Amino acid sequence: MVNFYGCLSKIDAWKICEQLTKQRIPYEYITDLSNYYYEIVSYSIYICNVEVVDIPHILKEHRIRHNLEYFKFTKEQFILASQEDFIFQNKEIIDFSKMLMNNFDFTKDELNDYLCEIHSLINNDFSPNDIAQFAVENLEIPSEEVLKNILDHLFKVMNSVPRWVLKGHTPNSVTTPEMSKPFNMNRNSKPAPVISISTKKEVGRNDSCTCGSGKKFKKCCGNT
Repeated sequence: MVNFYGCLSKIDAWKICEQLTKQRIPYEYITDLSNYYYEIVSYSIYICNVEVVDIPHILKEHRIRHNLEYFKFTKEQFILASQEDFIFQNKEIIDFSKMLMNNFDFTKDELNDYLCEIHSLINNDFSPNDIAQFAVENLEIPSEEVLKNILDHLFKVMNSVPRWVLKGHTPNSVTTPEMSKPFNMNRNSKPAPVISISTKKEVGRNDSCTCGSGKKFKKCCGNT
């Protein structure tokens, strides 16, 4: 459960377990989980995924969405998510994986580690800029076209995977804007970061433009 929700109260975890198994479960079983599973930590009345960076932040986001129920995953989905290095699979993740394999020399294990890190950043509610920075900083990107392709796939992934702050829902599935926290790319939101292929760093508005014109970014391609 904590792989999908990040954190949840021990009472809620107990109720979900009973609903899924359709049998009575001793409450002590839930309270003792952190003693038997290294992936679970106990935090006051809550149990949390050990990879949660800022537990109070995740709990605060849950309280903000007090009218949003925990997404109802199936028993089979919970079992699958309990596997080590679990990565939620959907079309966007699969397409992103194929694109990376076609453009870079990833082994299967390296790709899995890379996707796990990105998934952890998304779940921990890091900013789109931070996630994009990680996604490209260790890659030998051959062209601006490949860079754009990476970022396009990345933002589709960010909006389509279950997120801890959304109680297991995806930004695309939550219809109320204030509830969903989507990674928006429209004109009213902060634009996607422009990243230099040579430095792998985000390009500032006063930096030289990545197109090689010699002009400042804000006077050239960043003049939007």
